[in-house]
Amino acid sequence: MKFRFASFALSTALLYGAVAGAQTNVTPNLGAGVGSFYTDRYNPASFAVNAGVVQGRSDVLQIEINSTTDLANRPGPFQSTFYNTQGRKLDVNTTGSWLFESDLFVESSWQTPGSGLVRTDLWATQCNVACTPNANQIGVTDFPIIGFTNEGQAGARFRGWTSAGWTNFGSAVNFGAWNTLTMSFDAVGNQFSYAVNGSPIFSFAGNGPSTVVSNIMYQAYNWNDPAVSQMGNAAYTANWSNTPGTVVPEPSTYALMSAGLALKNKSSSVSPSTLLAS
Repeated sequence: MKFRFASFALSTALLYGAVAGAQTNVTPNLGAGVGSFYTDRYNPASFAVNAGVVQGRSDVLQIEINSTTDLANRPGPFQSTFYNTQGRKLDVNTTGSWLFESDLFVESSWQTPGSGLVRTDLWATQCNVACTPNANQIGVTDFPIIGFTNEGQAGARFRGWTSAGWTNFGSAVNFGAWNTLTMSFDAVGNQFSYAVNGSPIFSFAGNGPSTVVSNIMYQAYNWNDPAVSQMGNAAYTANWSNTPGTVVPEPSTYALMSAGLALKNKSSSVSPSTLLAS
């Protein structure tokens, strides 16, 4: 397993009056044929690392969603909305401050839900010292999530999961192009931050205390379930990439992120327990 580990000094002077510790980049090198991903919830129709050249990138991770893994075609124990979230995760087990980011190619057809509902995200599992996330979530404190969806009245958008629920981002979506999505954690201030295309969106306090990011995940969602959509939603493929490399905001930008930017859209009232069940 190979990772592009890098350390960055993060300034949080606006909030803490001190400089946070070094930040570890836990983003996997998708061009190196990383093969240690394992199923989270349910396997998508296909999950391919280093899938070949896609939209000018040669290090693409692809998640394919189609009817073969929809609710009607899953075995009995997996016929619930919980298993509509389909993807894989990679153990990173990193203590302290960290960063995880990848580029998502947002298809032009995703601009309108009439062409098919889409959702794909980056997830991470943040834990305390006793983190054993595969054993009834013991030790888990937070599930930061950043991603794209075109579901609902809000339309096509980037959004993130915070301690208050889902929050829609006001940042522009570049359709027919790669978009960089970033999540990070400041261990000194127990703060998570999100950024889109290098621009900070907001920060929020973790539930903590937490010290370890256990794993990172690439997820997509199968909408073929009458409880959330309707059967027959169009198949789609989510393409994630790390080329041309990590976009690292200047320390002053991180200071703004850690200080907590004003949210541009209202957070939903969805609870973490509801998220994990849907």
